[in-house]
Amino acid sequence: MKLRSFTGKLKIFFLMTFKWQDITGKFYFLAISMVLAIWMTLGEWQWLPLSLIIGMAVVLLKRQLSLGILFIVIAAFSIVNSQYISQNHSLFKNPRSGTFEGKITDLPNFDGDKLSFTFKIPQGEKLLVNVRITRLEDKQALRQMVKTGMTCRISGELQQPRTKDNFHAFNYQKYLFHQHIYWLLKTESSFTCSDHHLSLIDQIHRFRERQISEVNTQFPKPSSDMINALVFGYRENMDQEFLNAYQMLGMIHLLAVSGLHISIVIGSIFYAGRRSGLIREHVITLLLILIPLYIFITGASPSVIRAGLMTMAVLSAQLFKSKLSTLDSISLTCIAMLVYDPHLLFNLGFELSFLVTFFIILSSYFIDAKYHSSIPKLIAVTSIAQLASFPILIYNFYDFSLMSFIVNLFFIPFITFCILPLCFIVIFVYSLIPFFLPVLTNILQTLLTYSDQLLLILYHHNFLNLRFGQPEIYFLILICTGVLAVCYWWEISKQKSALIWPILLIVFLYFSQMTIGYLNPNGKVTFLNVGQGDSIFIQLPHQKGNILIDTGGNLPFQKQQWQKRKNPYQVGRDAVLMELKARGIKQLDALILTHEDYDHIGGLKDLAGNILIKKLIISSFFPIKKNEKEIFIRLVKGGTEIKRIEAGKSIKFHQYRLQVLSPAEKMSSSNGNSIVVSAILGGKTWLFTGDSDKEAEQVLLSRYPHLHIDVLKVGHHGSKTSTSERFVKVIKPAIAVISVGENNRYGHPNPEVMARLKKYGVKIFRTDERGAIEVTFQDKRVVGLKTVR
Repeated sequence: MKLRSFTGKLKIFFLMTFKWQDITGKFYFLAISMVLAIWMTLGEWQWLPLSLIIGMAVVLLKRQLSLGILFIVIAAFSIVNSQYISQNHSLFKNPRSGTFEGKITDLPNFDGDKLSFTFKIPQGEKLLVNVRITRLEDKQALRQMVKTGMTCRISGELQQPRTKDNFHAFNYQKYLFHQHIYWLLKTESSFTCSDHHLSLIDQIHRFRERQISEVNTQFPKPSSDMINALVFGYRENMDQEFLNAYQMLGMIHLLAVSGLHISIVIGSIFYAGRRSGLIREHVITLLLILIPLYIFITGASPSVIRAGLMTMAVLSAQLFKSKLSTLDSISLTCIAMLVYDPHLLFNLGFELSFLVTFFIILSSYFIDAKYHSSIPKLIAVTSIAQLASFPILIYNFYDFSLMSFIVNLFFIPFITFCILPLCFIVIFVYSLIPFFLPVLTNILQTLLTYSDQLLLILYHHNFLNLRFGQPEIYFLILICTGVLAVCYWWEISKQKSALIWPILLIVFLYFSQMTIGYLNPNGKVTFLNVGQGDSIFIQLPHQKGNILIDTGGNLPFQKQQWQKRKNPYQVGRDAVLMELKARGIKQLDALILTHEDYDHIGGLKDLAGNILIKKLIISSFFPIKKNEKEIFIRLVKGGTEIKRIEAGKSIKFHQYRLQVLSPAEKMSSSNGNSIVVSAILGGKTWLFTGDSDKEAEQVLLSRYPHLHIDVLKVGHHGSKTSTSERFVKVIKPAIAVISVGENNRYGHPNPEVMARLKKYGVKIFRTDERGAIEVTFQDKRVVGLKTVR
């Protein structure tokens, strides 16, 4: 009775306080409240969303009390939901080995000698299973055995996902956290699976899995890849180079099932239903049943869920003859999805889908009023979409291509109105009228072949690409403010030429960023974490020079064809190049390769052609091997000057100078022939030693008997063949940095070397323990030191 009384009073209070007509049309305020509250609870820079929540709440309370109160209530609910109701913690406190029973919840992914899938145990927690496959026969057997929806018993070891190793590296642990996955379950094949209790959702996933497999079998590339991407929302098999091209040219959204796909599918079914004699209400009811089915068939990505729920909201409003604007529809969809899972806010597809759609909806009325023919409207909508996605794209991918404004004008209609319908028709014909299939497949294959060739040409000759790097928070705020200002000015402007303003804004921001770089008095020395290898990036103040010493490199291991992975981790591409891009580096003034060992130069192949290298510096004793000649030739054709340097020479960058101390003579080993460089940076003397061994150290001391060092890059990853006691005693370093791989098979750094450094009071920083290590300096002083962990 008390509960009913309380509920009744609460209902009367809300009815009296909030009037529907006061809220309708303003649901986007509530969606914004929820977004900001979740960002503040689970994201970074909490002060920014908190400030926005307070500011918006004050304004709303003054203008419309009921909306302001509801804004605060929604924010409070979102904080509680994100922090306490949504699953944010694992059931397991520590790593453990054991046998786990659960269900496979997504499509198993076979990648070379690795199988991975998401596995949900009865307690509700998800694990990411990684299976290492040792034989081709096992891989073939697993392909037949492991299916979506199966119940499995898996024996393995729980391991925590890796966090990031470098400042701008992909944070795998954080990525999985936002998917409610806290542990990796590693096994070699000790598990059994069977079909038990397949739900309707499992049956739909199984159907999708069969269709994807059949498309891969029956259709040639690139048709099979495009059909799976556009019809079934699966692009795991697409060539990485094409994905990179779509991404760099701002067209990756075309490969995601979203609003355009839903519109075409729903429009086709609605037209067919009405032509067959069904009344409007019955067709809408049928569509409300089919849309959820289509969402699951296409993989239930955030973009397709958003499009599907928005469409269902609009259709439901029509069915019940109620008014629901498109803006209300997207706002309610956003609220519903974030109530279900607040972590969706940190999904890139969710962010891009909602933000771009929101901007297009807000701008649609003034675009319709200002532009009356289809081409200017297409240009305007494309510009709005590019402008809306711009802050997210440069924050996550660091580059933005002005060519995307032009390329999208061709590819959006080409993919949407030509390739997408053709993919659906091919699937329909394959299922029902296979007699016509060869003709349609040839048409699709021809169109994709030529369009892919054009795409790759644009990708490899993308002269309009602007490298922003990952913006700092203050610059990101400036970018967002600029985007909003241009949209507002475009709306109130009477000039149709305002179409050029988004491009002018981006160019202005690019040159602003460059100007900020020239004004920046801080330089940085960053010891990148490249595992068992070396790579050191020196960024001089006021952009007076960018110098890279060594590139790291994965030691090559021979693998059979079936073992090779689609996109294996490459240190040069995924660590060094990614870090340079994130810092907005467009060119290296000098790349110093200390010696020829693969763990120091293996990443060169990933840098060549992807970043301009003005000078490549090697020693007089550096042998260029046959398998490396092609890379050096490519560099020379790209404008790189290859220079051999001798001891006693220096490399100058304005008032800064890197002094080459050795090798002065040919030593007995490649490590002994390492280039050793000293520099005065921030008033401190630095020594970068490559893999110099004890023999090289003694020769160095004989030439420079009074050498004193503040910061030492320890030679050869802390091996006992380097860093002799006499060397440490003479140079007297205050800080030693050891670049070394975690749990490496060589046992580096050697305990004797560690004890020796500690004996002389040297403070030690190791990349395997701290991740990347960065020292910030100005002209005469060091101003900061930070590590990734």
